[in-house]
Amino acid sequence: MTIPQSVKTLLGFAHKSGRILSGEAAVASGVKKKKACLILMAQDMPAKRKLHYMRWFDGMKIGYYILGTKMEYGDLLGLSPRSILAVSDRQLAAAIVKQIGNQDVSDQYGGD
Repeated sequence: MTIPQSVKTLLGFAHKSGRILSGEAAVASGVKKKKACLILMAQDMPAKRKLHYMRWFDGMKIGYYILGTKMEYGDLLGLSPRSILAVSDRQLAAAIVKQIGNQDVSDQYGGD
């Protein structure tokens, strides 16, 4: 599934406001520091890495979606291709989840 335009817009706002963590190291650090509210993983991320992260995020009770491609994430942020992003703001995370069409993550830990 490609990233819907409304989600791209919200991710752009999050990036401009410094509320996006991109790349595996930054996201892992954000999860450990309990700053990550929502995780987005690329569909073309290696299956073993996806499984590893899905188990970790399930254990940490962080919402995640497998959406878009590495190139889409890189283009969206103006960086090289990224396989994983984290949103560190609860309101932006909730708005993204609403646009994707699933449950609210505002009651989960992390963010401001």
